[in-house]
Amino acid sequence: MADESLRQKLRSSWAACSARERVALTAGAGVLAAMLVVGAVWLPALEALSRIEGRLPGLRAQVEEMRSRKSEVARLKAIARPAPMDAGQLRTAIGESARARGVELGEGAVESLGNGEVRLNLSGVWFDAWVGWLAELQATRRIHVDSCKVEALADPGQVRVEAVLRQPETD
Repeated sequence: MADESLRQKLRSSWAACSARERVALTAGAGVLAAMLVVGAVWLPALEALSRIEGRLPGLRAQVEEMRSRKSEVARLKAIARPAPMDAGQLRTAIGESARARGVELGEGAVESLGNGEVRLNLSGVWFDAWVGWLAELQATRRIHVDSCKVEALADPGQVRVEAVLRQPETD
């Protein structure tokens, strides 16, 4: 109800104004609306733009630094990458690594398959030692598991492993 009476009062006030007063009030409302748009939209946008422009040189420097680090990472990867091994070298590297990690390789446990592949047949190896040794082979010598079969033995933690390992030509 109060809403209706306010509207009615505004209409009657507007109707009582002369044409000249109406033009002046309309122009004043337009100026007020323009000031609100400038104050609420335009000025905050300009401030944000200047803030962004201030940060731009730093961001460009970060991009350049990342680009230089990318080439440095590629260079270091090329240096750290071991040369590809043939099956005999692969067999020797696996044997040395196993001894260093305390993984027992019995007689005939490592068999060269050619094409840079080696078959492992291990029995009675500790599962944790096997998994740790594989992680080290992958990280330091780029030797990966091509296929693997693991069976639990009666002794808790011990397993029988049949696996084919290889060193890929490229990463």
